[in-house]
Amino acid sequence: MAAEAWLNAERLLIDRDLWTPPRERERRARLDAQRGITFAEWAERSIAGKQLRPSTRYRYEGALRKRILPELGDIPLQELSRLDVTNWYTKMRAQLASEARAEHRRGDGCGAAFSAYQVLSSVLNDAVDHELLETSPARVKGALRYDAVHEPVVLTPAQMWTLHELMPDYLAALVPLAATTGLRHGELRALQRRHLDLDDPARAVVRVRGTAANNKTSGRYNQIGCMTRPNRAGLRSTAT
Repeated sequence: MAAEAWLNAERLLIDRDLWTPPRERERRARLDAQRGITFAEWAERSIAGKQLRPSTRYRYEGALRKRILPELGDIPLQELSRLDVTNWYTKMRAQLASEARAEHRRGDGCGAAFSAYQVLSSVLNDAVDHELLETSPARVKGALRYDAVHEPVVLTPAQMWTLHELMPDYLAALVPLAATTGLRHGELRALQRRHLDLDDPARAVVRVRGTAANNKTSGRYNQIGCMTRPNRAGLRSTAT
């Protein structure tokens, strides 16, 4: 009965001169469904499918919610153009610069703009990988280049040990550890005793197995996420 119903439907299409191969109809149906996906819907699916650290996922979600979706979220993904992205980026840069001036902050918000554009670019590149777009419309020249406002300060050994002595006891060990290994702030705070191998003081080893989020919101501050590829850092004997 199901087969006869299918044949009757096919004959009806032939009689109306509307018949096309079933595979072609399926392909067109998929394309029609894809055309209806908004950027906001695809961004949600893209972020959910990525393997991200908790802090990175929180940053992506924050950038989308605050900077990207209010302007671009309702646009169908396949209709999103380079002009849309360029206009969004220009408007965002002006808004961030205005906020920085109003709050008397150093810089012009270029770091936040870089971070938001990086998220947008990642989501659109993911759409290209899934064959929803032929090319990414995120092609603003120079948007993925960012020079930090603050120059790094390199401590001398004497300054390092002076700072070590001034710190509270429970934080003192972080100073030489940070200065001699170059670990990031979150990686340092995520360390546990079992990650340190001090059997040979001359060749001590610290194994980095995660990073602590630095988001001061309920349930997220100091949340430790695993690293995709564990790092291993050797310590100098003076840092033990």
